[in-house]
Amino acid sequence: MNKLETELGRFEIEFGVKSANFHAAMINGELDEFDALDEYRMEFIGWLALYETWQSLDQKYSPRSLRASQSRCKSRPIWSQFMPDPLASPDSYQTFIYSLPARYYSIHRSTLVYIASGALFGRVEGILLFSPNLVLCVQEFLNFELQIIAGYGYEVSRSLHAHDAGNLPLASDYCRASYPHKEKLYWCDSFPHPHLPHPASTHPHHKHTLPDIKHHRIPAPGLSFTRPKWKVCWRTCSRWLTGLSGKRHRHLCLRPRTEYPPMNPSHSPGK
Repeated sequence: MNKLETELGRFEIEFGVKSANFHAAMINGELDEFDALDEYRMEFIGWLALYETWQSLDQKYSPRSLRASQSRCKSRPIWSQFMPDPLASPDSYQTFIYSLPARYYSIHRSTLVYIASGALFGRVEGILLFSPNLVLCVQEFLNFELQIIAGYGYEVSRSLHAHDAGNLPLASDYCRASYPHKEKLYWCDSFPHPHLPHPASTHPHHKHTLPDIKHHRIPAPGLSFTRPKWKVCWRTCSRWLTGLSGKRHRHLCLRPRTEYPPMNPSHSPGK
């Protein structure tokens, strides 16, 4: 918990607000406008996930009443013996992300990496390259105490330069809002908007789409906190391109190579 509190303190110093007050403002929809600002959106989603993880640990080691954030884990998916639950532990999640290129033909390269922020909390950052110019930026905040994805952002874009395994830019550069050589197609995130009627059916999960990508939010059925769901966001891109050209882009389909590859937690992607 000390490491989480240190990270929370960094946010509090940067923005001049106590984490508890920030959490209340986010949950009550008082910070809706920041979802449209690329430089703040993922920082706020990460801060929210970090604070709710701290809450879950505080609950575990104190007799206080249950936190509202624990309602997210009331229903856990049932995983088969062939598909172990990636959210069971940090090791399981690392096995899951590092095996993605071996599982799917359409993933040309992955730079996803797990970054621990403590024994039960961490984040995933990186890029999945699906074609020479179609890129999925992934950012997830993981709470293994509750076995949930506490917050996420998935951005699908068309790079203005073709990339291969040898010249893929760093995620820290490409996924920034200021990166000039890409065209955003849409993104999915978990920024709360309790007062907006249109995406309410899947709140807080929603998708930003063109033409007014920053403010046009629609429901995102299929996304959840209880299992990895970047595929739900990605499949929309295949349908979008099909509608644009009238042809089905089979190279974008997430066709598995195997049911589940041999596990090797020690394997990590190239940087």
